[in-house]
Amino acid sequence: MEKRAGCKSVKEGDKGRTFARTKVRVPFKARFLNPDDIEREIELICSGLGRGDAEFKEVKNIRRVLKERYKLQTTREESMFIIDMLTAIWMRLDRIEKHLGTVPPIKCDFEGATHDISGSGFSFYNPESIEEDTLFYVFLEIPLFPKNGIEAVARITRSTKEDERWLIGASFDFIREDDREDLIKFTFMKAREILARGGKDSH
Repeated sequence: MEKRAGCKSVKEGDKGRTFARTKVRVPFKARFLNPDDIEREIELICSGLGRGDAEFKEVKNIRRVLKERYKLQTTREESMFIIDMLTAIWMRLDRIEKHLGTVPPIKCDFEGATHDISGSGFSFYNPESIEEDTLFYVFLEIPLFPKNGIEAVARITRSTKEDERWLIGASFDFIREDDREDLIKFTFMKAREILARGGKDSH
């Protein structure tokens, strides 16, 4: 499969690079993968057609077009216009949701929240052990506008028993380069928040 620009695995793009882990709870949904599914899953993630909502890929261009079309001259005019537009969109989506009913959740085999996370992977608690080298698709619900989450293909690296539950470690086998950079920014931001709270994490 020919990979698109900006689409490369962590192993290809980050040999010798280390990532700081931050203790932060991030909800996620995951689905186990067969080895035969990996190439197709990577292709879907690269194309933006994976299970998560697609990001707005041309934010700067859209912003420029809107400013020209509605003759927005100042930052204040632009901010007020955005608020008005978001309010109108919210009201329309609310009416659509009431008409259609509840939107079904993303199909998944298991879900939870991270214990810690970094640019190379994450860990989470699970009621059961998961076999090492198990591959899975994961959608991390990280609120980074205009994205509402990050998609990746991950691999189980360890399962450690802790009382009545297991601490599961996972590394990214594949993650888009821009998503990985956004994830690193997110972990740095959360690390600063923890320091500001005197070292108390969000758990």
